[in-house]
Amino acid sequence: MPELIWFEWEKCPDGYSVEVLKPEYVVYAPSGIIEYAPSETAPFWWKQNRSSHANLNNDPLFKYFEFGDAFIIPNSQRRLTFNPLDESGGASFLELADCVGSESNTLAFVTKYGALTVNDVNEGEIYSLENCHVRLVQEYAQAMKSAVEMWELAKSSNDYVDLVHLFNKSIGNPPRLEGFESKYDVLGALSPELRHNRAENSPPILSMVPHDFYSVLWLEFAQAISSNLMLRRCAVCPTWFAYGTGTGRRKSAHYCSDKCRKAAHRRQKLANPIKKEE
Repeated sequence: MPELIWFEWEKCPDGYSVEVLKPEYVVYAPSGIIEYAPSETAPFWWKQNRSSHANLNNDPLFKYFEFGDAFIIPNSQRRLTFNPLDESGGASFLELADCVGSESNTLAFVTKYGALTVNDVNEGEIYSLENCHVRLVQEYAQAMKSAVEMWELAKSSNDYVDLVHLFNKSIGNPPRLEGFESKYDVLGALSPELRHNRAENSPPILSMVPHDFYSVLWLEFAQAISSNLMLRRCAVCPTWFAYGTGTGRRKSAHYCSDKCRKAAHRRQKLANPIKKEE
């Protein structure tokens, strides 16, 4: 069902980097509205984070952050609009699960797909590309990893009762640390939409449009379960891909794309150069 999900997202085409929250980025500023605010010397990425303006009584978000926490920051405010499903190979949810316990994997994931969620924006405002709190991304990753592990158990036992219950419960309750509240529940803003068919003289296509990329990941996961997809990690890059009947890839496939296949071939030639005859 490749056309079932339609989704457009934004990421920074100039890549992302990791920054750390430092004490000098925050000042105590009792004003009746806020108690903590970004300092004058704080970088833009912290000033744009709504949690940098915190009232400890009414907004516990600041308690969620700790000095020394890592954040993934866009290297510019240039935006590239794209459909992450075109790059996912049908299994980007497994790339998210790989982020657990790995800052480098988390950086690679955000660089490839952008942030999982968007900033809260009032109508008419222009929002900035969001920075990602690494610890929060990994909380989302842990939830997905647990679901994937349950899927593996279900396949071996042919008992999907617990997995179905987990998915149906999880889609309305995204993982959140204490004090963190999301404006949107997972799949809470899922909407049907008719899109024009690229094929000439063909009727429009019915698609489901999620609100954010995290919702897309859960939908991909559900599709993989219902289709009983066989998935394998690319031998060159972190991408997972589906293989076997109906996927366009043979069971013997080891690469997610021609680009990675050619890269592997070049590596093999460099590792085993042909000696010239004297």
